[in-house]
Amino acid sequence: MGFDVTVAGTEAATRLLKVSDSDGYYAKKLVNLDKTMEDIIEKKSDFDICFAFMHNDAGMTYAATMSALSQAKLYSIVFGRHADELAETIEFESEKIVSKDVHNPLRLKNRLDKVVEGIAA
Repeated sequence: MGFDVTVAGTEAATRLLKVSDSDGYYAKKLVNLDKTMEDIIEKKSDFDICFAFMHNDAGMTYAATMSALSQAKLYSIVFGRHADELAETIEFESEKIVSKDVHNPLRLKNRLDKVVEGIAA
């Protein structure tokens, strides 16, 4: 089973992704997050699954908005030094994946791999 992946992000986030995946191997479709939310509001698009990455209140606000707008199954990926505290403030329906790792993404990657394997099964 394959996934048709769309990455919606802020301009800064999509720029980082373009640098880290310059050949577009992992992220073939990069779109503007605000435009994507507009399209969901206008019923032009929606998703089955949404992984919302957050390390601060702004990220959580985007995730909360997606929770309210979209029919997608939402996974909140909370990372960084204050991940536990931030995760505790989530009040919307979401599967939480929390990692305090800052400079070593392997533990978080392994957790995400298991989640994706479970979805694909």
